[in-house]
Amino acid sequence: MPEILSQEEIDTLLSALTSGQLKVEEIKEEHKERKVKPYDFRRPSKFSKDQLRTLEMLHESFSRSLSLYLSSRLRAVTHCSIASVDQLPYGEYIQSVPVPSFIVVYTMESLSGTALLEISNNIIFSMVDRLLGGPGKGLKKNRELTDIEMNIIEDIVDKILELLGEAWSSIIKTSPVRSGIETNPQFIQQIVPLSSVVALISFSIQIGDSTSGLLNLCIPSEMLEAILPKLSARQWFSRRGSRQEEIIQRLKKKLENIEVPVIVELGKAEIAFQELLDLKVGDIIKLETLIMDPLVVKVGDQPKYLGRPGRVGKKIGVKILGSVTRGE
Repeated sequence: MPEILSQEEIDTLLSALTSGQLKVEEIKEEHKERKVKPYDFRRPSKFSKDQLRTLEMLHESFSRSLSLYLSSRLRAVTHCSIASVDQLPYGEYIQSVPVPSFIVVYTMESLSGTALLEISNNIIFSMVDRLLGGPGKGLKKNRELTDIEMNIIEDIVDKILELLGEAWSSIIKTSPVRSGIETNPQFIQQIVPLSSVVALISFSIQIGDSTSGLLNLCIPSEMLEAILPKLSARQWFSRRGSRQEEIIQRLKKKLENIEVPVIVELGKAEIAFQELLDLKVGDIIKLETLIMDPLVVKVGDQPKYLGRPGRVGKKIGVKILGSVTRGE
């Protein structure tokens, strides 16, 4: 019940207000209602916002390396980017995994516990198709991998784990090791208690123009407890600055094996649309390029060099004369 003041206390209070010893604003400030924040006990927080942001920055490096590796290995432009970084109960994550699925169970040296790497079947079957010489079509009907398909994809999985270890080296020297591959999430329910909080890092992967899917990293909070103090933005940037040159050299080495299209442009011409409609076999189109003019050599879609056409054995080739300067 509310406290009742005596007459003497009331007189003292009025006297203090009249003399200026006590201000009304001070009384209001003392009785200002405290702000209450809601807390969901079903989704407890184990990671601070700063730690989640550090995990995101750490795995941005992994996503870049993965893009370069898959583009080279699959011979198709592959984009990988972080879609989200979140924390949630392990049981909630398990419920979101489809059946069948592709789940890599792995451990990390120097860290206790087990983590998961999940890749959507659409991406997995596109990889297998490209490795077998196909166009990289995704899966029309969801199914499990055959033993042969599993053997083909294991090499890529091990390389992905290697790239993950390189990204984590800025925090801790570790080597992720594959301990198994599961296709049913029921078989991985006992890795950690369903109520345990996990960090879920999701990546969006696009292979070529037609195939897309997700790659998820599920890392239990118990696995990261020993290194939580290192997962701060300040420590991340201080370590990152000292390793910048090492990272640049590593990226350069990965770029060495990536194939890029090289196009030699013979020349250009402008014709009326009616002339285009009237074209037939044997017609000649006059180009703007003169016989002795050097040809533009494009790398990708960017002009990079000037060259002279010729013959190399039984094939047509081009001799590089120099680089294209700005404005040419």
